[in-house]
Amino acid sequence: MTLVKVAKVAQFKELEPIIAEFGELSVGVYKFNDKYYAYRNWCPHQGGPACEGKVRNVVEYELDQGSVKTMTRTKIFCPWHGVAYDVTTGAHKTNKKLRLLSFKVVVDNEDVLVDLPRVGNA
Repeated sequence: MTLVKVAKVAQFKELEPIIAEFGELSVGVYKFNDKYYAYRNWCPHQGGPACEGKVRNVVEYELDQGSVKTMTRTKIFCPWHGVAYDVTTGAHKTNKKLRLLSFKVVVDNEDVLVDLPRVGNA
C-alpha cells in the first residue's frame, strides 16, 4: 500500500467530497463528523461516478421487536441512477453486492492521505 496526499485538512468542507485522480484511479474523500472516508469514484451498479453525486440525509425505518425504529442516515447518491450508499460504510442498504470500494484515510498533521494499493512492481 502507498500513502498519497489528497488535500489539506483546511480544504475539506463537511460532506463535500474532494475528488482526486491517481492515474486511472479516481477517489472521492469525504469529511463527516470529523472523520474522513475515501471511496473509489465508481458505482458498482453501472459504473457511474458515484462520488460526484449529491449527499443527503435519509430517514430509514426498521422493524424492531414489533415497533418501528426511525433512523437518519447520510447517503451518497450516484448521479447516474440515484443508487444510494452510506457515507460511513460505502454499503447499499439492501443489496450486499453494491458497495463502494473504500480506502483507509490517514491524517498526518494538516495533510489528508489515502492508502492506495500499489500497482505493478513498484
